[in-house]
Amino acid sequence: MNPPTDSSGPARNGVARAARLLADAERNANAITDETAKAWALSAVAAALTATDPDRAERIANAITDQTAKASALGTVAAAVADTDPDRAEHIANAITDETLKAWALSAVAAALTATDPDRAERNANAITDETPKAWALSAVAAAVADTDPDRAERIANAITDQTPKASALGAVAAAAAATDPDRGTRLLADAERTANAITDQTAKASALAAVAAALAATNPDRAEHIANAITDQTAKASALAAVAAVLANR
Repeated sequence: MNPPTDSSGPARNGVARAARLLADAERNANAITDETAKAWALSAVAAALTATDPDRAERIANAITDQTAKASALGTVAAAVADTDPDRAEHIANAITDETLKAWALSAVAAALTATDPDRAERNANAITDETPKAWALSAVAAAVADTDPDRAERIANAITDQTPKASALGAVAAAAAATDPDRGTRLLADAERTANAITDQTAKASALAAVAAALAATNPDRAEHIANAITDQTAKASALAAVAAVLANR
């Protein structure tokens, strides 16, 4: 007679193996003599740990001596704990000394909060003083509330001053409106494309159009593909087409 199988065995083995590999990664990172390389290696280890052991991830991040790598790691930890402990997330982000990096960390926290507390996410986003990370945080909020409160989503999107995240937000709101209010969806899609096409910097324009295409992929794949194929920057075009393909593959 065969002994009973324990279905949790492979899972336990996987967890144990992951823990061992992360310990190896941390040990190898600490053995690096070049301080910059060491800092970024530790930042990668901290990022990998955020899902399973955010306390350890935060300790590793705080021990990093390179301020940019440290800020990157702390921002990742902050975003990871935002859903379950927003106060801690904000505290971690606010501890970053570089103001620009702090703004991006707070933007990541606001984006992470959109799923559980969009009101707080919007307040946090509006409190960011650096316009670009503020804009991307507000874009995330607009996308998050588009299904449940399209008026609010449109208001937030139209208040964004940075044109690339504004186009992304309008695209997301347009996609959400398509099923319930086709006229509104069509209007907002036109606004999103017009906003993106008005950007004079070609790289930023391509990025904005790619964001619009990605937002539309689930609800209007033909239009999304058309927008993606019209992008002249080959890197952004490839990214947009891949995003549309990924959405279609999972339908």
